[in-house]
Amino acid sequence: MGIKKHLAPVPEPLIERTLRQIGGSPLIVSDSSDFDYLPVKRVKPINPGYGNIDKILSAKKHWNPNGKTLLILGDVYFTDEAIRTILDHNEKDWFQYGRLHRNRFTEKRYNENFALSFYPEHHESIIKAGKRSCELLQSKLIPRNCMAQWYRIMCGKDGKNAHTGGRQENLGNFVEINDLTDDIDKPEDYERLMTLI
Repeated sequence: MGIKKHLAPVPEPLIERTLRQIGGSPLIVSDSSDFDYLPVKRVKPINPGYGNIDKILSAKKHWNPNGKTLLILGDVYFTDEAIRTILDHNEKDWFQYGRLHRNRFTEKRYNENFALSFYPEHHESIIKAGKRSCELLQSKLIPRNCMAQWYRIMCGKDGKNAHTGGRQENLGNFVEINDLTDDIDKPEDYERLMTLI
């Protein structure tokens, strides 16, 4: 469609939908110089070698030093129920929100991660797990270091065991959302979603 995925019309631009659902004044973090939505706080990647997990690590200066930090991905179509699940979850621990396996509605065949929440006492372990995922990627022990690998490291997995190798497991601190909520990565993801909503 010639537009960035966070602006996919569903039917309103995806990022506008998410901001409306969340309410308040969230902070948008982007490392892209041409991110065309305001308000935007631009964040330069900490280290280009950090790969995908840099979306967590590079936002560190914006984490709440006194309370809960909620990181919500901007390329996800959230149902209202999914947003309520994330916003209303108040257990004081770190949590990842996502889907462990195939989406029963869209038929996307793999796990997806949609959001993270955590408190100041988790900051150090979040950074440590992020950096460890980068080390494992650079040493070729894992093929990528996305949120799935970060999550497994946070739960005590290491080395090759930090990679899912297929279906993700619930190792704790995971809130599953398996409805129409889904990541829009490719045109076919968008087209499939639009036939369902």
